[in-house]
Amino acid sequence: MIKSLISSVALGNLAQASIAESNNPSRTLVLLDSYATIETHSLFFRHLEDKLGHHLDFEMADSKVNFKQFDQWRYENVVLMAPSIKGKSPKD
Repeated sequence: MIKSLISSVALGNLAQASIAESNNPSRTLVLLDSYATIETHSLFFRHLEDKLGHHLDFEMADSKVNFKQFDQWRYENVVLMAPSIKGKSPKD
């Protein structure tokens, strides 16, 4: 009986964590060298959004991107999909 009670509590905690995670999607910036990448990698991006709960923002890699706003990071994740951009690093 104690084992089933512990299992029920653990399952409830796991369900609560899943609900909390889905209510606060992870903000992810996708840096592109071409907007065509959105179409060619649509399954990957859809998986990030639908299955993993990410909110995706797409920007061109050669554009000026603000990673911080009011001393807060704007994104938890960055996906680099820009193989043609070389030798550049983001500045804070």
